[in-house]
Amino acid sequence: MTPEAVTLKIDGEEFSSWEAVSVSSSIDSLCASFRLRLTDNQPGRVDRSVIRDQAACELWLGKTLFLTGYINDVDDDLSESSHTVTVSGRDKTGDLVDCSAVHSPGTFKNQKLEAIATHLLAPFGLKLRVDASTGAPFASFALEQGEKVLEAITRLCRMRGVMLKTDRDATVVIFKPAATKPKATLELGRNVKRRRFHSTSAERFSQYIVKGQHQGGSYVEAKDAAQPKGTAKDAAITRYRPLIIISDEQATAGGLKTRAEWEATVRMGKALDLNVDVAGWRDDNGDLYTPGDRVRYLSSKDGPELIMMITAVDFDLSNGTTSRLTLARPEAFTTEAILEPKKKKGKKNVEAQWEAALGSD
Repeated sequence: MTPEAVTLKIDGEEFSSWEAVSVSSSIDSLCASFRLRLTDNQPGRVDRSVIRDQAACELWLGKTLFLTGYINDVDDDLSESSHTVTVSGRDKTGDLVDCSAVHSPGTFKNQKLEAIATHLLAPFGLKLRVDASTGAPFASFALEQGEKVLEAITRLCRMRGVMLKTDRDATVVIFKPAATKPKATLELGRNVKRRRFHSTSAERFSQYIVKGQHQGGSYVEAKDAAQPKGTAKDAAITRYRPLIIISDEQATAGGLKTRAEWEATVRMGKALDLNVDVAGWRDDNGDLYTPGDRVRYLSSKDGPELIMMITAVDFDLSNGTTSRLTLARPEAFTTEAILEPKKKKGKKNVEAQWEAALGSD
């Protein structure tokens, strides 16, 4: 497969002759990243002085903008016979991962998730888009000392069962993964070169109990304000394994139940994942593989079919154009009811079907 052009744009200069390329994006980490190695055979006259730490940049894969961000690491290696520059960077939301949330006062009263998030993003010049319902306002939300911006917004999202991602223009998006049509078919022996299936129950529990504190008031009885809680079960964990989570936000019983369901479904969904190495960087529609998209996975042409969601993408150009995709159950990042009842006698539950299908490759 012919490698795609990878272009780093800085101050009007374009760099596209790369000896090695590694580009990553994950639904868990918010910011996308890249690592590129530039050699002496860059065509034309190029001013390498613009390749500097902290420089604003855009990374293009073919004709598609992949990220808008900053360079945060430059290694310039010059010898008598060669000159190599290795450049690493992330999109603009990398600052949210690294930097502390600073806001005065440090407590927000009766504000919705998007209002709080907008306040926290404003100093970084980042915009917010909301593509999902965020529920009722928070009665009170307090920043923790030294807490990172991403950590603070993630705490809010967990209480409302929503997620964060970054668009390629560095807009922060609040969303819920949609049940969209699969964008690609991945088949072992056709476009899948290698697969690795992983199953673990280490972070799963039979019952999740989220406890919180709600301020009393004229319309709230003392017994209800003292310690509201929300619960959820994972019926597939048959032995006694309870987990109590103390919520540091003031919340209603409904909000705590949403958090409990989020913990149960996300942990259950992440317990099964599949890593596949695929030829090329683009799906059946010619779009870049993107975290959050759904795909159809086939163990063989006539084998069982599974609908899975891409949770992480690693593009590589060291040995041709290849993608390493991490796939999980589509419900892994939602609060959908995948906490299924116990299986009927003689029938496999959903997890058993998945394990059987993936184990049959």
